[in-house]
Amino acid sequence: FTELRKFSATRGTRDLIFNRWPSTRKNPIFKTTILTTGQRGLQDWPWLLVPGRSRTHGTTSHACERTGLSRRSRVSAHRSSMAHCDGDGIALPGSTGFGLLGDCSLEFWKNPVEFVQKKTSKHGAVWQTRVLGKPTAFICGYQAAVELFEPSVASRLSAARGYDAFVGKLYGSNVLTASPEQRARLIPQLHKVLSDVDWAVHIDGHVHKHFGGLERYDDLYHLCRDFSEQLCLSLLLDVQPDDEDFDEVRRLSKTHWRGLVSVPVHINFGGLGKSGYGRAMEARAALSDIIRNKVCAEQAGRPQSDEAGSSSLFQTLCATMSEEDATNNLLLFVSALAPKAIATLLTYQIITLRKEQHRSAIENDVGYLDFLLREVERAYPPFFAGRRFVEDGPPIVVDGVAIPAGHAVVFVSYMAHRDGTAFTQPEKFDPSRWAGADSACRVFSFGQGPHACVGMRLVRTICKRVALFLLQAYTWRVGKCNLTPKWLPVMRPASPVPVMFERKPEQAPARQQGIAGATWSQAV
Repeated sequence: FTELRKFSATRGTRDLIFNRWPSTRKNPIFKTTILTTGQRGLQDWPWLLVPGRSRTHGTTSHACERTGLSRRSRVSAHRSSMAHCDGDGIALPGSTGFGLLGDCSLEFWKNPVEFVQKKTSKHGAVWQTRVLGKPTAFICGYQAAVELFEPSVASRLSAARGYDAFVGKLYGSNVLTASPEQRARLIPQLHKVLSDVDWAVHIDGHVHKHFGGLERYDDLYHLCRDFSEQLCLSLLLDVQPDDEDFDEVRRLSKTHWRGLVSVPVHINFGGLGKSGYGRAMEARAALSDIIRNKVCAEQAGRPQSDEAGSSSLFQTLCATMSEEDATNNLLLFVSALAPKAIATLLTYQIITLRKEQHRSAIENDVGYLDFLLREVERAYPPFFAGRRFVEDGPPIVVDGVAIPAGHAVVFVSYMAHRDGTAFTQPEKFDPSRWAGADSACRVFSFGQGPHACVGMRLVRTICKRVALFLLQAYTWRVGKCNLTPKWLPVMRPASPVPVMFERKPEQAPARQQGIAGATWSQAV
């Protein structure tokens, strides 16, 4: 209402608002604000005048006639309402509403799939609404997502502004929130560590240790999450499960992560403790100190020229980056958010690999495993969507629709991966699609273009090494459960998934043993 008092409205405008948002009729503060802010009219409310947006006043002209605006005011208001149009694209469909009245964040959070499907069926693959207080364009089609990541368009998108609202205060300056100049420096360094080096041998030791004695587990996701957390802390910080500070670092990373799903208000309730966000900020400070001390100790004890001889990922990263850059980016990477994403992919690949048809196909052709892992990414993307901002300048055009500067852009991987115009039978889990007509299609689970996830290759290596070990060592079955997913903040099964593992005989058939041995040594 503070924003609302900056504007003025006639009784006609009030009626227009009430017709559009009936719930505002019951709000006495809103009614009083509208009636006492002046008599200047709809020229201060151009967002109400987008043609076709009002339920009872279908056009700008008609809305202006109802409120008694002059012809000059009508023209001015119409120009304002068409500010989202561009010569190369049509106006962005949908409505961003006004402030809190038009914000759909809660509706999106409650059921993101239903929310985007409803809007997409009404407006098409590209539409707008208001989320997190910002006018936001949603990209919900495969072709629209492909165009969004074309270099000419992607260069106009800011990942830093897109994610700063989520991780800015909690994580500080890192590869997600860095300026273009900082990213130009950080990305090559991180790729050198995370992508250019094969960490399979380091990963294998953790896979053997964690999955070497599997039996029955009541929740498969928890099994995979525990492995992912231990692996990330070991690879990224050289903190092993047997170390004294392992439990403390793990606890801090979990508390820190919970700040992302807390109301961003630092409140101290006295004897009752602090808010979730307050505890997250305290955990961030403690975790940053631990990481900085480890980085300083590593860099102080390592010669500058010893980069090539680094024996672990943590040591290689410390030898490649400055103290500040290493500390800030490790703070992001060891967050429980990354292990949860890895756990999601591991969970669903284990669920799908229980079927004999997939196991037999891999025995006959190990390349089928690559298709299956890619299909897991398509069908079960860990993150429902990604967020960017359109930088200053002319509108960008995506799928024929103009998205103006200043808009947030949310590309919904879930919808793009289920677009029937790109994928054959998109609702069916079918790894063989990647050997056929759909082989040229992309998946957007890790983003695309210049802002793609720098850890993408490392995550895929982890998933493949786990799959190969389990296929070689076990058969398993999944108990009766509800596989309906929970989407936010990271996708995972909404209910526990019980699983029973059975160790294979030590002397496997020669054909299977040969394939397993070859894939184990040659994969990735």
